Amino acid sequence: MQLYIDSLVVGIRHVPNLINGVSNFLDLLKTKSVKMAIGSSSPKEVVDYAVSHFNLDKWIEVVITGKDAENGKPSPDIYLKCAEILKVRPSECVVIEDSVNGIKSGKNAGMSVCSFAGTRHHNFDYSDADFEIKSYETSEIERFLKWAF
Repeated sequence: MQLYIDSLVVGIRHVPNLINGVSNFLDLLKTKSVKMAIGSSSPKEVVDYAVSHFNLDKWIEVVITGKDAENGKPSPDIYLKCAEILKVRPSECVVIEDSVNGIKSGKNAGMSVCSFAGTRHHNFDYSDADFEIKSYETSEIERFLKWAF
């Protein structure tokens, strides 16, 4: 399984930490030899800041933003570019997303999609996702791992 994540950080400029449980989650995935990437429509400067500030490069192998792909989400381009660089088939990938366009992007790329409810600021319809987690706490991650593996 490969994992593309766009729901690691809450308000990068406003909240100076990762979402609760993310570090443990990424450590666990790394022990399982999961290749991880960030595929984000956020501006490259914001994503680069997050990767640097939170030392995400110890887990994340590839970072693709809207500037790196021809089309933004809900186009599949960002996630397909991640798969191409990681040299994996899209069908072997899981996307964790917190936006409707991100979920559509992952589905359009032929990937499994897990919605992340923890950063919801609006009442969006995430029903197109294959699975949902509400946090990166232990019980939710155990459910995710049973589903993903």
